[in-house]
Amino acid sequence: MVTTEYLDLMVQAANRLMGDSLRPATAHLVPSAVPPAPNDWVEPCVEGRFDGKTVVVSGAASGIGRATALRVAREGGHVLAIDLSTLRMEALLESNPDLDITGVVADISNQSDVNKIAVQALGRVDCLAVVAGIAENMVALHEVEDELWESVLRINVGGPFRLSRALIPLMLARGTGSIVNVSSQAGLRGSIAGAAYTTSKHAVIGLSDDAANVTGAILPADDGWGVA
Repeated sequence: MVTTEYLDLMVQAANRLMGDSLRPATAHLVPSAVPPAPNDWVEPCVEGRFDGKTVVVSGAASGIGRATALRVAREGGHVLAIDLSTLRMEALLESNPDLDITGVVADISNQSDVNKIAVQALGRVDCLAVVAGIAENMVALHEVEDELWESVLRINVGGPFRLSRALIPLMLARGTGSIVNVSSQAGLRGSIAGAAYTTSKHAVIGLSDDAANVTGAILPADDGWGVA
């Protein structure tokens, strides 16, 4: 619970921010902005870490998915990049012609598109990174409309489910594989996002936990199976 005294301190600190300076004693009360990235920062890469590996990345043409796809490719892996946007996919491929990236424009919540992804994998998947997902604007449970609920659950839960169901057999056939499903703080507790998104990210954690404990048990312990 936020006390009146604490609110007063926050207001005082904010007012000082508008003035000349902040006293050290109250500086910590003012929300800090994200510091600018240093101009000399260089992305660290482990050369050859993914040599000979095929990694499927959904949501690969923007944000976290794009960063994941590029890191894997720069470290020697073949990336099967999945995204719903043709324009973003074209931009990814055109700006990185020297990397081993195969682009597939597909909707991971659509089974026929997922089947197409499985065919493009050519019988080998070493890792699946499910990054694609959609959010909503803090919509409370009593205000969630059917269309919003169904679209968020279809993509955020149906996507990881359909991709995993299609690609796990390829991993099992080879005796090794890894799946990384991206969740959120909203998957651990409420009030971080709206009802639909929070529910979807809780479900992703449950799906991952079940896959790790059930599917993973099929393989010998010394093989590389893992679900995060």
